[in-house]
This record gives sequence, C-alpha cells and structure tokens, in this order.
Amino acid sequence: MAAAADLIRKIDFFESLNPKVVGQIARVCVELDYPSGDHIVRLGDPGLGLFFILRGKVNVDIETNAVRTTVATLQPGDFFGELSLIDNKPRSAHVICVEDTACLVLTRDSFVTLANKYPEIGLQIASALAGRLRAANQKLGQATAVTGEQAFHAPAGASPADGKSSLAALDVGQPGLSAGKEQVKNFLIDAFGFIYMVKAMTRFSAALIGCPVEVESLVPGPEVAQAIIDGVKVLVFPASTHQVLRIAPYDDGAYSATIMQPDASASSAHTSYDLQGRVSRHQAMYLHIPPAAEPWME
Repeated sequence: MAAAADLIRKIDFFESLNPKVVGQIARVCVELDYPSGDHIVRLGDPGLGLFFILRGKVNVDIETNAVRTTVATLQPGDFFGELSLIDNKPRSAHVICVEDTACLVLTRDSFVTLANKYPEIGLQIASALAGRLRAANQKLGQATAVTGEQAFHAPAGASPADGKSSLAALDVGQPGLSAGKEQVKNFLIDAFGFIYMVKAMTRFSAALIGCPVEVESLVPGPEVAQAIIDGVKVLVFPASTHQVLRIAPYDDGAYSATIMQPDASASSAHTSYDLQGRVSRHQAMYLHIPPAAEPWME
C-alpha cells in the first residue's frame, strides 16, 4: 500500500492530497499484466483510466498522416492516461508494451466514486491542470524567444483548429493557451466542466472568483475545499447546502464570479451562472448560492 501511495503522489493530480485520500485512491487501484507487444491503449479508443507502470516498459506512439512515431518510452514509476479520468475524448496515442509489463490502474469509475466523496480531488485536479497550462506557455515563450516567431494564443475555453478541447491540448504537451487571470479562470471553468461531464462532482458546487478580493465561506465544514489558483479564488462545497461567501475587495474595481452546480438533467451535467459588477474598497459583499437555484449578490 505504501508503494502504491508513493506512485500516486508522483502525479500532479494527487500530489497535494492528504494521506487519507491518497490511501483511498491506492485501495481502489487494480494491478493488470500485459505481455510484450500488447497494446495497453490504442489511438482513438476510449480511455480506461490512469496507469502507473510497476514493471516493464512501454512505448507511446502517435500517428501523423499514417506515419507512426514513438514520442516517449515509459518505465517503472512513470504513468499515463490521467486525462482519461476527466474527459471522454478518444485517446491521442498508442501505448504498446516493449516487454512484459505490469500496471497499477485507477479506472474512471473508481475515480468518479472517490471524487464524489472528497471535494479536494476535483480542486487539486483543476489546480494541476492550471499548472500544466502555465508550464506549457513558459515552454512556448522560450521557444518563441529562440526562433523569433510570434506565438499564437487561442482564447481560453476555445477549441484549437483540430477540434480538440483546451484540455486535450495538454494531453500530449501541446501549448496554445494564454495564461492571464481571466484566461486561467476560463480554463478552470473548462476543467470543472469536464469533471462534471464524467459525473465526478455530482455532490458538489464550485465557485470561481477572478478579482482581487478575499473570499471566506460563511458555511464552513469538512466538505468545503478552497484554493487560490493563479490568482483565481476557487471553492468547492456541498451542492445541497445554501452557501454564503463573504467577498472583501482590496480596492475599487470590478468582480467576476462563475458558479457551477451539478445538474443531472443538463447535457453537460452542470449548470453555470455568471455574475459581474462593481466592488468598493473595504466594502464586503455577500454571494448567496442556494441549492439548485440561481445565486445572487448583496
């Protein structure tokens, strides 16, 4: 169990979770064996879940114009397939065993069950994805400085030319999104939208507030999780409670808040509300978020 927990903490999706949650993730993982030459993942297939390599070696191959290229070789301690936990997109590469291989697997179904129990899982995944966005853009900026070419930054939340989502661009390390605060907020909305889509947050609502303010939950509890992700304040809390957030601005200006609530009847499995307005320095405002109803500010 300790070895499995160490592997799980290697991935940014789970590295900051408390030991209890990591232990629960380790308990639901299963070990699978694959012979040399076998495909663990085929390009275009739906993803089973997250794989940690225990023994053996695999190649990651992509195809461009019917030409297959090996882009990585993974060995014990490496992992792949984590984005399949939160999106329904076909896999973007083949993963083929170079030798007999054993993997520890966290299936999407097991992940969904845990994410509906522990709100910090969804929050940590959103934070990790924002970190990947930031790192991808740093690499893009370095490459641009070397080549002198102008970088293209797609609007956050928009789909690249190949039809992939903003999250899919991170699947194989493709940069392409700018990382200003508003862009990060929009990207986080995308991230939570994917998590809702796989029904991994059916018990929780999320509030994303992208302005220079302090945010305090007035209905705290063990199932309320909060973080600041690249300047965006994010709170996850039980959807069944009437949550009230105290918002204290640092200065005069504008506020922007997005509230996301689970909705089994919606095609994307969630309902989203956007609130905007003006704030005054040192004048607190209160954001009311009732269960399954439109929020309001007072």
